Amino acid sequence: MQEYFFDIILILVSGSACLYCWLLNQKLKALQNMKKGLGASIMTLSATISKTSIAAQEAKLSAAESVAHLRKLLVDVETSIPKIDVMLENLEQGSQRTISETKAMQEELVATLRPLLEEAHDSAGVLSKIITEVDQYTGRTVSPAANEGHDEPRKTDLDEILRSKAVGLLRQ
Repeated sequence: MQEYFFDIILILVSGSACLYCWLLNQKLKALQNMKKGLGASIMTLSATISKTSIAAQEAKLSAAESVAHLRKLLVDVETSIPKIDVMLENLEQGSQRTISETKAMQEELVATLRPLLEEAHDSAGVLSKIITEVDQYTGRTVSPAANEGHDEPRKTDLDEILRSKAVGLLRQ
């Protein structure tokens, strides 16, 4: 009986070992499952790493293109600086020349107009004297509108006086 006892114990131990192996197998299958468990996590992680790698390559390419474009712009700016300096210098010279020409023209205009204005002023004074003399000759001391109703001088006498004074002015 003792023999059977050891056989039963041996069968029970081997059955327990079988059951333990079966449980381990189930857990290993659950880990290897691609929809759940560690397999799914590994696949998701691999896909994320792949996308991140592609995005990093695109960003690196974009940065390289931006650097190349900025370098080209910097070269353009550096080549434009002397041209802009020359343009500013020319503009400054042109404005100085324009200012000096404007001042010269103003001085010439003043020099030309001053004698004409003085002559016009003198002529106005002479005309004022002529008008005063005509008014004295005709007997008017106030404006013609205020003298309504008085006898008017003859038109031919006034014409002769004005002609003689105008001829005198022209001879001067």
